Amino acid sequence: MKTFTLTHTDIVAPNVTVGCMRIKDLSDAEIRTLVTTAREAGIDFFDHADIYGGAMHVCEARFGDALALSASERAEIAL
Repeated sequence: MKTFTLTHTDIVAPNVTVGCMRIKDLSDAEIRTLVTTAREAGIDFFDHADIYGGAMHVCEARFGDALALSASERAEIAL
């Protein structure tokens, strides 16, 4: 996967990320399928913002509830 360094930082990010702005209305199974498919394609960077989903932290909560990642699984992805 190609990467780039974010301007004025030392943060290296992949050229392809998964945007999670619209996962509010997905079922837990659909969110797990989205993440699994992304991971199988080599994508480990998931874009979240506290305002996604129409209220504070809605999509972040959906992501967390649907996946219930262990600490080692969480260490494999970037949010």
